[in-house]
Order: sequence, then structure tokens, then C-alpha cells
Amino acid sequence: MVYPTPSPCLKCDTIGCRRHGQRVPSPSTRVRRGHAWRKVRAEVLARDSYVCQLDLPECTWVATVVDHVVPVARGGAALDPANLRAACSSCNARKGAR
Repeated sequence: MVYPTPSPCLKCDTIGCRRHGQRVPSPSTRVRRGHAWRKVRAEVLARDSYVCQLDLPECTWVATVVDHVVPVARGGAALDPANLRAACSSCNARKGAR
């Protein structure tokens, strides 16, 4: 998949400027927009029986999101079910990109 090159900022001429509000979507965000992500997400939630696999403090046990075991930013596979696990939103927010 080929992604478009971000355009330079109109204010400071920097590619992908964050100071002036131009944010370049990460590769993981791009992947999640498609049909493939929705299909894999549904498979992972069903595989884990909609039970949170993280079990951090304040866990609700009801999984509504899918978490990457190895973050995509660190080289993890975005759509590999072996790299995904079900999580509740509070555990996923607490975990962050660790």
C-alpha cells in the first residue's frame, strides 16, 4: 500500500508540522479505517470471548477494543490476530503504547 507524502505546512514550510495543527496519520491509524481491520477486530473479540486480556487495576472485564501486543510503531503486525488481544477501554487507555 502506498501512502501519499504529507504536504509542507503553509506557515513554517515544515513537512508534517505538529505545531500548526497538521498531523500525519500513523500507519496503524490508516490500517484501521478499512474492512480488513473491522473483520480482524471482530474475530479477535470473538476469540477472546469479549473478556479483557490485560487485567490492570480498574478493569471492567468487558472488552470493547482490540490492543496490539507489540505496538505497530515498534514493528508489530497491524492485522495479525496473533499480535492482537481483546481489552476493555480503561485498561487499553492505561496501558498506552507500552
